[in-house]
Amino acid sequence: GIREKGQLPLEAVKSEIEPIVRNRVKAKKLIAQVAEAANGATTIAQIGEKLGKAPASAENIVFANPVIPGVAQENAVVGTVFGLQPKQPSKPIRGSQGVYVVEVTGFVNPEAPGDLSAQKKQMTQAQVQRTWSRVFRALQDKADIVDNRARFF
Repeated sequence: GIREKGQLPLEAVKSEIEPIVRNRVKAKKLIAQVAEAANGATTIAQIGEKLGKAPASAENIVFANPVIPGVAQENAVVGTVFGLQPKQPSKPIRGSQGVYVVEVTGFVNPEAPGDLSAQKKQMTQAQVQRTWSRVFRALQDKADIVDNRARFF
């Protein structure tokens, strides 16, 4: 509904913020547990063993699409992955769906694109279309045309 300008009382927003606050408190506890398990561990498998969790593998993580397959979109986790050195477990990361510890096994540099003429042609056509659309709109705005079709139909 419509809300008045200004600060709302807690009771008015409690139902909206309660799940967010609950998740942050849980994440804080989990981060402490994971950090304790990571103390002295040199691999993600050792951390998982201490926590009673098996490490899961995710491949083909791309910075431009921060989705972990089978999990969710995790911007903080994927961003952290690209700042890590291979074979070193990360510190606990609070994501939107949980707390994660990641270890990079390696990076694969994508192949350089070969023939870019098709993409260049497509981009040129899109630019031409936008230009004609803008020209037409400018002509419409400047023209003194009165639409009298409603009188006859």
